[in-house]
Amino acid sequence: ESQGMYNYYTDAPSLDVMKNEFSVLQKQSLPLLKMQPQQMPNIPSQEIIFIQNTLSFATMPEDLARTFFPEEDSFLSWKTRSAQFLSLLDKTQIYECIPLADADDFDNKTVPAEQYDRSEVRCYTRAQYALHLKNILSLTERYPTYHFLPMAHIPFPNMRIRLSESDAAITRAQNPLLSFGFSHPLMCRSFMDFAHRLIADNESGDATLKERLLPLL
Repeated sequence: ESQGMYNYYTDAPSLDVMKNEFSVLQKQSLPLLKMQPQQMPNIPSQEIIFIQNTLSFATMPEDLARTFFPEEDSFLSWKTRSAQFLSLLDKTQIYECIPLADADDFDNKTVPAEQYDRSEVRCYTRAQYALHLKNILSLTERYPTYHFLPMAHIPFPNMRIRLSESDAAITRAQNPLLSFGFSHPLMCRSFMDFAHRLIADNESGDATLKERLLPLL
């Protein structure tokens, strides 16, 4: 940079040449990132990994969803997301990497639910959190393709990350919600390798999922 040569053009003919050259390059370029709405992937994949700081909106049981989302539009959003998630479980291995709440946080009302729309942050009571965990445990028993992995910590607590070998999405976990995606094979492979290392670093030894969840049930 410090040894480069920079030309500052102001005459119209030179600017037209530069503009034409830029237009040619732009037509040959592909987007590195795509801004996209939050949604479940519709690209077939053998494995999908979710990394986030809160229990998933999609795995919430219906009775609890009715409590959290009394407005019909919000409840229908949950219903659609849950149905998409269950549909994925019929054909895809899904891993959810999520740290569990601390028991003391319930007294302070600081255990948030996943932020999915622009409404205010909703927080769990201990009983509500236990209901959600029981449903997650039930899903792991019904679907061999569903793997819930309690994490000691995650490296990006303010982001929700969805990864597969064919595409990925990174979403800001709080308002204002913003999501972007990428599908470059090398980037997807690098992120998947990172996720597999994260999972390996959080192996629970011989403890079953039920044993790990038991203190919060």
